[in-house]
Amino acid sequence: MTKRRWWTLGGALVLVWIVVEVYRAGLNEKGPPPAAPPAQFKAGAGLGERLKGRSWTVKYDKITSNPEQTLIDLEGVHDGVIYKSDKPYLKVRATRMTVNMVTKDFAASGTLHIETFSKDPHRSFDTTSATWNNASQRLVLPNRSTIDTGAEVPLLVDSATLDVKTGDVQLNKVTGAVKLK
Repeated sequence: MTKRRWWTLGGALVLVWIVVEVYRAGLNEKGPPPAAPPAQFKAGAGLGERLKGRSWTVKYDKITSNPEQTLIDLEGVHDGVIYKSDKPYLKVRATRMTVNMVTKDFAASGTLHIETFSKDPHRSFDTTSATWNNASQRLVLPNRSTIDTGAEVPLLVDSATLDVKTGDVQLNKVTGAVKLK
């Protein structure tokens, strides 16, 4: 056998050995760990705080959070309270809410009822869908909403948008009455 054949045979054996070792190296590898399941809690309460005093409190029937706890789904929201100047300001009740804990945005679906604690003047509204964008400070009510201001008949709107930064309010297909103070 010539030197050339020995070198060719040796090179082929080295190549086969490399291919086999690369194949064997991948046999015992484990895949990435499974994604963590969402966290679920049944019947509980939560609260948010500012530097001085409470911001909000809520009771719920069920809460589901993604593994990072950045998105939270609340079902059966009741006894919700939003505080203003450390005093109860609004009562909140909702069928379902999804809250982004990073951006502070939320979306509510199903029955949503919000009313003031104050009886002078007492205000409330009911709707079936609402979204809040915290960055733009905009509340959008895309579905029919009933707004009770204490007038003889409630104000009905097919959709509404409230821009908290500018104070602009857009109401579409409005019927009913409004009582201002």
